Amino acid sequence: MPPIQFKTYTMSNTNKTKLIFCLLGLLVATHSHAGITEKPYTFERSIIHIKINADTSSEETEELTTLINTQNGVSSAPDDELSYNASKETLTILEAYTILPTGEHIKVPKNNIHTKDQASESSHSNIDDTKVLVIIYPNVTVGSKTYYKSLRKVREQAIKNQYDLYASFGPHQRLDYVEYNIEFSPKLKLFVDSQKLNGGKLSDGKLGQHRYQYTYTQANALSKESYEVDAADYSPYLHFTSYENPLAFAGEFEKKAKPKAQVTPEIQAQADKITLGIADDYEQAKAIYNWVSKEIRYVGDFIGENGYTPHDANYILHRRFGDCKDHNNLLLTLLKAKNIDASSALINDGNTFTLSKLGTPSRFDHVITYLPKWDVYIDATQSYAPFGILSSTELDKPTLLTALDKVGHTPKFSVDNDQVLNEVKLYIQTDGTIKGSSQTIFKGTKDIVARGIYSEFEGEQKQKMVIDHLKSNRESGTGILKPDDVHSFTTPYKVSGEFTLDPISNMPGNGAITIPVGLANSVLTHRGNKAPEETISLPYVCESIYLEENTSIEFPSNVKVSKIPDTLLFNENGIRYQATYQLNENSVTAKRSLSYNSPSITCNNKDLDNWKVFHKVLKRDLRSQIVYE
Repeated sequence: MPPIQFKTYTMSNTNKTKLIFCLLGLLVATHSHAGITEKPYTFERSIIHIKINADTSSEETEELTTLINTQNGVSSAPDDELSYNASKETLTILEAYTILPTGEHIKVPKNNIHTKDQASESSHSNIDDTKVLVIIYPNVTVGSKTYYKSLRKVREQAIKNQYDLYASFGPHQRLDYVEYNIEFSPKLKLFVDSQKLNGGKLSDGKLGQHRYQYTYTQANALSKESYEVDAADYSPYLHFTSYENPLAFAGEFEKKAKPKAQVTPEIQAQADKITLGIADDYEQAKAIYNWVSKEIRYVGDFIGENGYTPHDANYILHRRFGDCKDHNNLLLTLLKAKNIDASSALINDGNTFTLSKLGTPSRFDHVITYLPKWDVYIDATQSYAPFGILSSTELDKPTLLTALDKVGHTPKFSVDNDQVLNEVKLYIQTDGTIKGSSQTIFKGTKDIVARGIYSEFEGEQKQKMVIDHLKSNRESGTGILKPDDVHSFTTPYKVSGEFTLDPISNMPGNGAITIPVGLANSVLTHRGNKAPEETISLPYVCESIYLEENTSIEFPSNVKVSKIPDTLLFNENGIRYQATYQLNENSVTAKRSLSYNSPSITCNNKDLDNWKVFHKVLKRDLRSQIVYE
């Protein structure tokens, strides 16, 4: 996965109310009531009052009562952590106490409430001004409750006079009662939308303020599921925003970012240096992209306006680091210096695949670059991505093309582009040991993943990766991996290997073997070994892919091969699997290929059922044996 590019910020972010979204800068306050699945606690009562002034400054009071259901809840859930932006707002705990099963209230002492810096969840360095206020409750037991009341005062939104609140209610936590009370000045124009909630607009207040109330109850919680789509794509929500539609937000981003992309003499000189001797503009764009992705390291800078606006391109060039906004801005400016048109492309880097009705930063946690002349997207934060290839989390997503004032869409997964191709040669020795060589070629999204993995191929990791690789294929032995240079993008990424496997059958004598893998990257074997989920309740992410494995096996001259597996063809519901086997004297060649062409990036129970039918066929073929005597 690529790093989080924009700052995570929420008006109410406890260790229990996990954020679904990572937000652009400090643009929005997002609540998420999606939680863990074992129900160690229940959100018994959440009451939120928000008052938004004409200048978009705001005050919020929140009361949260949490019931501790299990001993696990006592261990993992009793303390609350609320994050806030120290430069933009204040956060005060008005009350906090534990309610014992007897009904007795035990007040949280002042020294049990303290502030700390927010720990980064990214593997990259970040410059941040987010603080976390921690409440440590006394005497928490099963059946007790925790309670706090907080007051948050936001002096200034990240974009002046622009407000956005997107609250979604994911399916993974029981919510006994949630209530939002929102009022805003009649001088402030906000757009309002909601889905599957009770309530709506109330009568205006005495001073003409617009008032709304929404309530929600969720009696049951669903278990977390593998690869599930973000709850934002289907869950109940409420939305208050200054952005009438997604492009309104895109326009605001462009207005702030465009002045930062000035072609200075230093920028022009660098662009000319990178493209020296290159006349073709497509090749110039590729050279500039390769330079930025390699030379500018990732560091998140979320202080003040830097949370949503890039630094000046010249500044980025001089310091040689920045986050996704900075990578994109420097790339845009260097391209501009060579008269190559490009646009910022706001995108979600998680499992969200839809646009909201109104505009909101909460659907966009990343920015990449779009080249309209060639209809190509590039992401300069991906230092291991060849030009024009996006990571799996960026494919088949809507984008906001800010300079073009339109909605775009990244390419879909494709069996023609996303491939893993294996060539394996095996030589079985008279004692049963197997000497072999392998070559794996990765294309598309798998190319990026492979480069990232083998970027750590050095020192002790070299032998560890060989051992881990063999273990993953349920084999043992020794070997050497020979990966390509991860920064060489002239051809799809390739990893070669030489190995000796321990015997997998008795020799000499009669016996049978399945087809070994060695140091090839056998996605077929891995998928065959992984049983599908029995059932699912939520939509999940599915990818199209093409896998091919060509294996030749040479037996000793004194061994006779008496039987090989049967040829197989499975072709149903977009899944095409073919396995062919040929015998030539004491040599066997096997070709297995899987083409899975999903019509959509999201799948459901019907798709799972189709895969389960095929999985049985795949497992049976992987178990098929070559018989010898």
